[in-house]
Amino acid sequence: MPSFSNLLRATVIASAVAVTPLYAQDADTIDVDTLIAEVEAGCAANSGNCAAIMRAALTTLRAAGVALPPATLNAQIAAVVTRVAAVATTLPPAQRAGIAEAVRVAADPAVGFTGAPEEIATQLAAVESVAGAIDAGGEVAPEVVAQLGSAA
Repeated sequence: MPSFSNLLRATVIASAVAVTPLYAQDADTIDVDTLIAEVEAGCAANSGNCAAIMRAALTTLRAAGVALPPATLNAQIAAVVTRVAAVATTLPPAQRAGIAEAVRVAADPAVGFTGAPEEIATQLAAVESVAGAIDAGGEVAPEVVAQLGSAA
């Protein structure tokens, strides 16, 4: 089974390929890659502030993605979540709680995943599995990470 670090790296690469700028009605284009890099850097520098950084980033994505289909917006959210989760592999166990808390921000209906309730349920379960694995310092199954941002 691939390591959590390798799995996240592969997921981030796959997500990055799919990342495209978001367009809101009458709004500026958001550079999602830059947003993800800023979140990653902020969380790596101070894991205690990571949840606030994540909330701000997801708020920005949701505001800019009002005209996007849920699957597209969820893919963007998933890209941010997986990149933040990858930061946990670089931190000592004492600092991982802040990262797990940040991952769980994606479960907040005000800023996180969107779509039909059955679609969101799959994503929320994946968020909790990833956050729980970060808390425990264990492996995350590839199927769980693949559920982030999925439409089913």
